Parts: sequence; C-alpha cells; structure tokens
Amino acid sequence: MKPQAATLLWAMIASTLASAQSQGTELSCVVAISPSDTEFGRFVAVAPGPQNRLAWTDGRSGQFSIRDTQGRVRRVGRQGSGPGEFQYVAAMDWIGDSLWVADGRLPRVQVFSDTGRLLSGITAVLPAGWGADGSNVLVGFGNMSLGYDLPFAVLSYTQGATSIDTVAVFPITPSERFPLPPAMGLNSQPLLPTTVIGGSPNHQRFCGAVPVGEDRVQVRCVDRQGRALLDRTLQLEPRPLSTEVYDGVVKAWSRAPGRTESMLRDLIRRPRHLPLVLEMAVENEGGLWLRRTHDSETPSIWTRLGGDGTPRGVVSVPRGYRVLRVDAASVWATSTDADGLQTVHRCGAGR
Repeated sequence: MKPQAATLLWAMIASTLASAQSQGTELSCVVAISPSDTEFGRFVAVAPGPQNRLAWTDGRSGQFSIRDTQGRVRRVGRQGSGPGEFQYVAAMDWIGDSLWVADGRLPRVQVFSDTGRLLSGITAVLPAGWGADGSNVLVGFGNMSLGYDLPFAVLSYTQGATSIDTVAVFPITPSERFPLPPAMGLNSQPLLPTTVIGGSPNHQRFCGAVPVGEDRVQVRCVDRQGRALLDRTLQLEPRPLSTEVYDGVVKAWSRAPGRTESMLRDLIRRPRHLPLVLEMAVENEGGLWLRRTHDSETPSIWTRLGGDGTPRGVVSVPRGYRVLRVDAASVWATSTDADGLQTVHRCGAGR
C-alpha cells in the first residue's frame, strides 16, 4: 500500500472511531410498564424499590400506582387535598419498604406502605420540589418563578417550623432576552448557555452545571445539609448547532398569533454551538448524566460522570425515548406510539 493511501486509511479509521465515541454506547431496553397498565399514559415519575417493587405516576393528578413483590398493581390516592389525596403527583422514591410521594401543587410529602396505606405526611409553609428521607425534614429545589435570573436554591423545611432555610444556591448565568409578540414579554434566548440543575430521586444530592467558557462547565453538588460533595470544572467538546435544530426552534416559537417564522429568525440568536449541557440527571448512587444534544435530536447523547466528576463514558439513549430517571445500572425512559400511548422502559446503563 502506498504511504499516501495508508495515511488516508488511518485517517478514515480515526474519524470513524471518533464518530462512534461521540455517539456513545446505545442502551438496550426492556418494557417495564406497558400502556395496558394505565389509561392516561403520561408518565411523570418512576421509582424502583427493593425486591422488585415498583411505583409510578402516569398523569392522573390524584393517583399513583404500586407494584408489589408478587406483581400485583394497586392504584393509590385520589384528587383532593386531604390525607392520602393529591393535586398532582410530582416525585417519589423509596425509604426501605415505604414510599414517599410529593405533591407538585401542595407543599407536602406523604409516606405510604408498599400496599398503599398512608403512614405519615409533612406539610411545608411554601411550595418547592420537596422530597423526604424518613426524618421530619423536607429538602428540595425552591420555586423561583418570579423575576429574572434568580438563582436556584436548595431549601430545607423542618416539620412544625414557621420558616424555610436555604442550604445552597446555584447561580444563574445572566440571560439575554428579547420581546416576544403579541404580549411583548421578555423571553430568554432558547439556544444560549444557561445553568442546568438536577437532583437525585431520593433528594440526597443536588447538583448544578454552570457554563464558564466555550468548552468548560463547572459542576457542583451538595447534600441535604448544603455540604459540598463535588466542585469540578469539566472541559467538554462543543457540539455544532445544526440547521435542523435551529429551524425547529424557530418553527415552534412561531406557533402563536402575531408571530411569523421570519420574525422569529430575527429575534432568536443562532450560535455556532449548542450549550455544553442541556439537561442533568443525578443517580441516587452519586453519578451524573449530562445531556449533550438538543431535545429535538434523536438519539440523545449523554456524558456520564462518577460521583467525583470523573468521566465514565458516553451513552446514546434510543431514538424517541425520554429519560425519566437514571440509576447506576439502569435508565428509566418512556416512548410514545402512534396513538399517543406511552410505555416505560428499563434500559441497561452499565457501570
């Protein structure tokens, strides 16, 4: 083989390997909850428990489901604000054989047995993304819905108290805003870097990724008391912003009276690259997952990190799947069929 041909061959091999690495290892998935288990099929949360127990909420505002060790499924709760009732089931996880369930509209968390019997509950003085740990303390991300560029706060509430404590703050990258017709309210540029947050399902670990450069992001995690678990600056290769993604964003934002695609192209900035991190998921075991692709791109590419911030590889979530939860050995994700019915899959993540 001529030297020039050999050089070209090795260049092609290197390019192929780099492309495969950037796409990551594709997950292998099995059905965990089929559409026949639910009428609604709009899954919000899933919680695998000990001895094959499983709990989930499928969009019923006042109910969740529990599958026991024998495979029997019980629907628990109803619409309301009384004991054992919910306005909107938002999050859940297991504490041994008990399951805590958080209401997304009422500031409280209730604890149930694995047969669905109400055991206890804690109601806070203000709403937040609360979660429990078996004690009389709730911890979660605060609701920062008013104003611009307010930081994400990790809040703590002790049962019976009259106030809420702030245990940690994740700063927000100042956002560039533009007036959007017809109300002309100020909106953040959708394709520019911003702070991304995530918490472990058991509400023991809260993390944020703050952009600090074109190819660097600072990842910081704290525990329920606000003590630092991780503070590390990562260098990540920027991913190009494709024409397809930009056109899709413009089209989506133009779907309102008084807007046109031409108008939105003048308003929405088109940077060369996507933000380094577009979503963060956190394992109960401490690992982190950083989504590197836009939510309209398939498959979605995630960079995995250990609890100390050490890279653990790149994973490709199958086309059309939406991640609900990540664990050290599994990814829980939903897919939607042509009729709009959703299925929950458990995918092997490796270690």
